[in-house]
Amino acid sequence: MHLTYLLSRSASVLVCTFFTAVIVSLLLTSFIEAYNMTKLPADSLSQDYYSFYIGEDLAQVLEDDKKLTDLLGLLDNSEKSFVLLKESYQQISGVYSQGEVFAPDIISGRSFGVDDFADQSNTALVSTELIEEITIIDGSEMLWFDNSYYEVIGVYQRSNNRVNVDAYAYYNLGSENIISGSNTVLGHYSLDAGAASGTLLNEIDRLYSASVLRAQTDNNPSEVLRKVISAQTFTLASLLLVLVMLMLNTINFTTNWIDGRRQELFVRRITGATNARINLMLLRDYILLTSISFVLGLALAYLISQVSTEVFAGFDFSLIAILITYATTLTLALLSSALMLLSAQSKSLIETRGR
Repeated sequence: MHLTYLLSRSASVLVCTFFTAVIVSLLLTSFIEAYNMTKLPADSLSQDYYSFYIGEDLAQVLEDDKKLTDLLGLLDNSEKSFVLLKESYQQISGVYSQGEVFAPDIISGRSFGVDDFADQSNTALVSTELIEEITIIDGSEMLWFDNSYYEVIGVYQRSNNRVNVDAYAYYNLGSENIISGSNTVLGHYSLDAGAASGTLLNEIDRLYSASVLRAQTDNNPSEVLRKVISAQTFTLASLLLVLVMLMLNTINFTTNWIDGRRQELFVRRITGATNARINLMLLRDYILLTSISFVLGLALAYLISQVSTEVFAGFDFSLIAILITYATTLTLALLSSALMLLSAQSKSLIETRGR
C-alpha cells in the first residue's frame, strides 16, 4: 500500500530521476568502456609492445646511410619472434614479422605468411571499410597505395576500439615496392616481441638512436585517465552539463514532493513521529524511488546502446559498470535529498506550526 501511495505522489521525482539514470548509464558506461579500451593496444598487438621513432637524430641516420632493409635484417638475425609495424599516412601501416602470425580478425582470405616476407611479395590486407578502394586488375584484387599496387590477400574486421584504433589496411613492409623504392628507415614504429620487446628495442637504439615514444606496460593510471578524457571530451562535457541541469531540477522537484506530502507529514507528526524519524522515512522513500527509476532507466539505456552511434565510445553493461552507474546515480540522489531536507526544514515543511 505504501509503495502504491508513494508512486502516486512522486511522478515528477520518478521522471526526473529516470532521465538522470538514463543519462548517467549511457555516458558513464561509455566512459568506463573507453577506459577499458586504453588497455587494449591497436593492430592486434600484445601488452608488451613498444612504440618508437627513428629519425630524431636525422644527421646520424643519413651519415650512416641506414636503410629499412638494415632494420629488418637486424630483427631477422635476432632469431626472436616479433611483429613490426610502421605507421604510414591515411592510417595504413606496414607489417613485417618473424615467428609470429600477424592475425587481425580475418573474415576472408588469409593473413601474411612467411613466404610473403621471404619473397618480398607486394601483398596487403584491407579492412571491411576499405573494400570499395579495391581495384580489379587481370582478375586480381589490388590496393593502390603510395604510388604502387598491392595484391589484396585478405579482408579483416577492425576492432571496435575507438581509443587505440586499428589501421584501415596493412601492406607488406618487406615488399619489393618498398625495398626497391624509398627503403627509408625513418618513421614511427611499433615492435611486439613479447617479453623480448625491450631487448630488441635496445639493439635498435644502439644502431639508430631510436626514441621510445611509449611502452604500453609503462602507462600509469594518470596517463590512462588522460587518454580517456582526451578520447571522451565530448562525452565528459555532456555528462557534467546534463547532471548539473538535472541536479538543479531535482532539488525543485524533490522540494515540491515534500510539499505535496505535507498533510501526511502533519499526521505523522501529531501521532508522535519525531523530525529524525520523518527525515529517515523521506530519505528511505527517496532511495526507493531512485532505485526503481534506475532499473527502468538502465533498461532504456540498454535499448539505446543497441543502436549504432558515433557519440559514445561503446557500451559494455557488465556488472561492474552497472554497479558504478548505480552508485553514481544514488550518490546524486543522496546529495539532492540532503539539500531537499535542508530546504524543507528551513521552510518548516515538516513542522506542525500553523495548524
